[in-house]
Amino acid sequence: MSILESPITELLRLIELSKHPGIPIVYDTNMLNHWQQPSGIVWPTVLKEAGLRDQPVRLIVPMTVIDELDRQKYGQGDLARRAATAIRYLERTVGGSRDNRLPVEIRKGQATLEIWPEDQKRRRGSDPDLAILDCASAISQLLPGSRVCVLTGDMGMRLRAQQRDIFTIGLPDEYRKPGTAIGENSSPSKPDFESTRPQQPSGDS
Repeated sequence: MSILESPITELLRLIELSKHPGIPIVYDTNMLNHWQQPSGIVWPTVLKEAGLRDQPVRLIVPMTVIDELDRQKYGQGDLARRAATAIRYLERTVGGSRDNRLPVEIRKGQATLEIWPEDQKRRRGSDPDLAILDCASAISQLLPGSRVCVLTGDMGMRLRAQQRDIFTIGLPDEYRKPGTAIGENSSPSKPDFESTRPQQPSGDS
């Protein structure tokens, strides 16, 4: 077996993945912990507020994000609970498909969700932010001319992305989970974020 077979196979697989439609939006971990689930978001509104044209979105969760959520869910307090909720959502949404690398439609005509495969050259335990940005850069190389975005709520990530000329977007405050805003105390008496999910447009069910 040639030592080049594995890298070539991996490259061909990534090229095939890159062909799926939609503007690529790469998820940062904090957006799954502190904001509503992707299927509860009206993405045309998000694109409009970011100054982007209305088009289907291709939501991408890097394996680094999965690893970070897995580590966080074994901790203590609200972060562990939110990370566990995010993992359950991903398992329910994309984990049950035959090939979780393929996009799964989560909002009809608006959004798909998928897991991006791990970079075999990256060592586990390396900086998650850099790994997420590397994922966005890799997708940009596979899709020249496309506007690949990183979805984040962290200033550090935005600054790092800016240094790499990677476009970042955020979410409107209405999609933030209760108790996650700066200076806001988490309260068990507040409604669960899923119960406050905006109504999907007709035809999404």
